[in-house]
Amino acid sequence: MLNSDSVKQRLLPGLRTMLQHQGQRRLRYRLPLNTIYQIIDEVKAAGLEPVLMRGPWTVGSVPLGRRGRAGASMVPSVERGATVLRIENGERAKELAGLLNWCGIEENDLSQDTS
Repeated sequence: MLNSDSVKQRLLPGLRTMLQHQGQRRLRYRLPLNTIYQIIDEVKAAGLEPVLMRGPWTVGSVPLGRRGRAGASMVPSVERGATVLRIENGERAKELAGLLNWCGIEENDLSQDTS
């Protein structure tokens, strides 16, 4: 059985790395989110539907300074307060927002490095 606390502890390092990477002035490459997506897939395989979990983490979008992949002018995001995580597609953004809500991840959890 899945435990939200153990999932939270597995997610936090990847989320912190993502925020640090996205905070760079000019991104020259995309950070692979395989670990985060793998956790989402494991949770879904265990029967939990992250998309259905409501809470303070919500799906939004961030405007791009210039056209992105496939001519996109916006990129999906997961947001809470001043924290914005840019995600590659809307479905993954919904899943991640739900998972963060289910795990009870607070905005300040992402800024604390306990390693």
